Amino acid sequence: MVRWFFAAMIALMIGCTSLMAQSADELQNIEVSDPVHYVRVYVDSDGESHFSDESLPFRLIDYAPPAPPISVSEVFGAENISFISSPVGWFGDWHPAPRRQFILVLVGELEVEVSDGETRSFGSGSLCLVEDTSGKGHRSRIVGSERVLCAAIPLAEEAEQLGRELLEVWGNGKSDLLRNILSPDMVYYVGPDHAEFTGFDEVSGWITHVHSFASDVEVTVNQVHVGPATASLEWVMTGIQSRPIGDIVTVATDSSFTLRGTTIVEVRAGKIVRAADYYNILSFLLQLGSKVELPGGTVME
Repeated sequence: MVRWFFAAMIALMIGCTSLMAQSADELQNIEVSDPVHYVRVYVDSDGESHFSDESLPFRLIDYAPPAPPISVSEVFGAENISFISSPVGWFGDWHPAPRRQFILVLVGELEVEVSDGETRSFGSGSLCLVEDTSGKGHRSRIVGSERVLCAAIPLAEEAEQLGRELLEVWGNGKSDLLRNILSPDMVYYVGPDHAEFTGFDEVSGWITHVHSFASDVEVTVNQVHVGPATASLEWVMTGIQSRPIGDIVTVATDSSFTLRGTTIVEVRAGKIVRAADYYNILSFLLQLGSKVELPGGTVME
């Protein structure tokens, strides 16, 4: 009985080792999916609407570990989702889009005409980004013998979306993603330190510097306030201080920290031109065991 038990255990271990090696090989062979294609409806400076063909690339990430990596697109800030059901024969004459949103056709066929005269049909599975929120707009009709069911996904305002992408880099430290959202001559202000960073290299260094002293960094956006070409994003950052922070915290405490703050962005021509951070540096330092001397000589620890 004992010999049988050990033989079974050895066989099981060999089987598990083989399975793990096979799984590793499978992970190495996972390929990034081809881009998803969609149609964009946009408006030009004269108020005329047009179609353009766009694609959304994927990148391989650990989306839901321990499940294998999977192809995931960039993140879009979305407000909500609703479903639209249009009966057979429905026709909507010239109108602008009520908001910037993705339309995903689930059932049926929808025909859309833009003001330059081009007409396209969108069947089940088609994805369209409508951005003609001003000007003449477009007109739509239901074609075929069945109703059309669509999912409407309004996107966050441009300033909010860019602000969220900025804070995403705060969390993942991937500075190459910043080139898509930052103006080359942008200025970044830091409230507690009264510091100012100008240009891509300086700004990129500031945004990613947290990863020089912290690990397991995560940033969560809790609330957003949007104005004309601006957005204010209230966030919470968590992490572990695993390396010294210059002469501020000279040792790696391996302490968990929670930092609350607000980032304000100003957007022009699809890029962030100015940004500012305001956060509770006192609470952050106290969590790491630092002594802080306040004006008047009071020491907090």
